[in-house]
Amino acid sequence: EELLPEEMHKWYRGLAAPANYLAQDRFDLAFAATELCRRMAVPRQSDLVAFRRLARYVLEVPRLVQCFRWQAPIREFVVFTDTDGAGCPRTRRSTNGGAIMRGAHLVKHYSKTQKVVTLSSAEAKLGGEGIVHGATEGLGVQSVAADLGVSGTLTLRADAQAAALKRLEPW
Repeated sequence: EELLPEEMHKWYRGLAAPANYLAQDRFDLAFAATELCRRMAVPRQSDLVAFRRLARYVLEVPRLVQCFRWQAPIREFVVFTDTDGAGCPRTRRSTNGGAIMRGAHLVKHYSKTQKVVTLSSAEAKLGGEGIVHGATEGLGVQSVAADLGVSGTLTLRADAQAAALKRLEPW
């Protein structure tokens, strides 16, 4: 695949960085911004096409408003997590994504590229940081909430069949 000319590398990085900044508040941009920033070292023509697609989307949907409607006190944080098994065709790395909810309220979202190349979707979800990363994010939110005087339980939800089949025995 054709690389962007050297003089356009800095220009591409200058476009990808604001997309990453916007993604902190807009969960609908998180995955796309992660993928754009992942390719900042050696951008290609296809990365420019992906950026244009993201720019068109932002022009069509310039604002995202999250409404936090009144709800009864809820004591549970629910972490929804998923992984695309070897989703990147270049590096074969997976991307973790997740959302942490308290009732109907979105507390946090994330999209992160895994550091290792996994051999199966089960490994990506379990061993390759998928479910583990979701649990870590959930524990972090639970800890911050406890510091603010809001206690709550933590529930982790994933669509991994491998996680359902693995039964942990007590010590």
